[in-house]
Amino acid sequence: MTDIFEGDPDRANLTTVNELDENGFVINEHRVRHPVILLPRNFFMWNTYKFEDIDVASLDIFSFLYPTVECVFIGGGAEGSQRLPLEVMQYFRNRGIMVESMDSMNAAQTFNLLISEGRNVGAAILPLYPFPEGEHEFRQNRGEFDN
Repeated sequence: MTDIFEGDPDRANLTTVNELDENGFVINEHRVRHPVILLPRNFFMWNTYKFEDIDVASLDIFSFLYPTVECVFIGGGAEGSQRLPLEVMQYFRNRGIMVESMDSMNAAQTFNLLISEGRNVGAAILPLYPFPEGEHEFRQNRGEFDN
């Protein structure tokens, strides 16, 4: 595999999941209480709150990236790996992107490891436990974001 960040002075600016707990995530030292999409240099809030809501439309950001990510890790919460809908698997297969479903902790750790190795991967990760309806926040105070 090729290290896409080799010789890059901004290698320190890669996206890193620093913490994952029942309160959400800490990504690049920012507390995030919301599902997230992770890319090598960016992260975004993801408007998918339950594993059952994952479909092609919820993940289509990955098909618009250049260079194309080689793999997307789907973190489905605290539960173990769940089966993705067949149409999601086919969608990514047709674009030459591997997709793996696993619990959120393993998805975050795998993303961090492969990014640190210079791999071009992405992740879509749900919090360990679903937040009560209406409590999806992105706090902006002291490195936290508020919605």
